[in-house]
Amino acid sequence: MKRIWLLFLLLPLAAGAQTISIPPVWVPSSPGVTRSLSGPYVEVGPVGPGAAKALRLTVAKKLEALNWKVRPLQKGTLQGDPVEAARTWALGQRAPFAMLVILYRWIEREGSDFGVERPAEVAFELALIRTRPGRLLWVKLLKERQRSLSEDLLKLGRFLRKGPKWLKAEELAEALLEEALRGHCRPSRW
Repeated sequence: MKRIWLLFLLLPLAAGAQTISIPPVWVPSSPGVTRSLSGPYVEVGPVGPGAAKALRLTVAKKLEALNWKVRPLQKGTLQGDPVEAARTWALGQRAPFAMLVILYRWIEREGSDFGVERPAEVAFELALIRTRPGRLLWVKLLKERQRSLSEDLLKLGRFLRKGPKWLKAEELAEALLEEALRGHCRPSRW
């Protein structure tokens, strides 16, 4: 009988360990150069309309694919220190983890799938936070301006997955997320 009660007590803990909240995307207010959470400096540039929402939805989709239980996305804004604000947001949603997304730059491509005047460019950072005690578990800065395959043969795998075309900013962000989260952000790891 004691084992059954113990099981009922531990079940919510096991389920909650895989629950994550994604607070609203943090967008730095002033352009220029700023230091990222992971250390390197990054240029803060233009962020197109709807970019923060699109990125947040893409992050949620990718985390769900990795078996995270993502809390419903709610509207709002973060104020103050982004890490502490994300932690507080997740605590309000009773989630033991938060995925902070900081969007530095989001520039749409100018052109079509097969020819561009200006390629898509994105720069954003992900930070996995354990809400109690408020510790950063994993931080990854993702930034890229798409280049042609002949300029960057190291991206051959992505070229084969996405096809021979110039990506939109959202597609480029999705490709970067897939590469960054694969193997590093599984709920069982934390």
